[in-house]
Amino acid sequence: GPVHFDRIYVAMVAVFQVVSLDGQYEIMNRALQSEPSFAPLGVLYFLTMTFFCRMVLWNLAVAVITTNFQETREQEATAAANNEQQQEDQVQESEEDLRPPRASVTSSKLRILAPQLETQEEEEEQSEENDKPGKTMEKRELRPL
Repeated sequence: GPVHFDRIYVAMVAVFQVVSLDGQYEIMNRALQSEPSFAPLGVLYFLTMTFFCRMVLWNLAVAVITTNFQETREQEATAAANNEQQQEDQVQESEEDLRPPRASVTSSKLRILAPQLETQEEEEEQSEENDKPGKTMEKRELRPL
């Protein structure tokens, strides 16, 4: 292809070829032969352009790769958190399924338990009355010796 720097579009293609190392030496030789008096500056130009453009392209590639890895890690972390939450919910549901059903108190059971509850309440009231210090002393005073 054309290798000169007379037009901007052709010059951009030539610079791209130099940076991509595709035909770099051909372009550099033609540029140096066209102006032999500027050969040392031309060599310096091609070397620095190649070095810095390669560094920019290398950093760009590294940035794209690390960004993709970071996005992938975030997606995996989100998926793992969602998966863990789902597992916890399933465990809670299975524990609830394994619990025995709550006992329901029917009216027949209440009739059976009611007398027992009444006697327990009476006993508690009596024990509370006996625990009062004033009551016990009054009872002792009323007893004959």
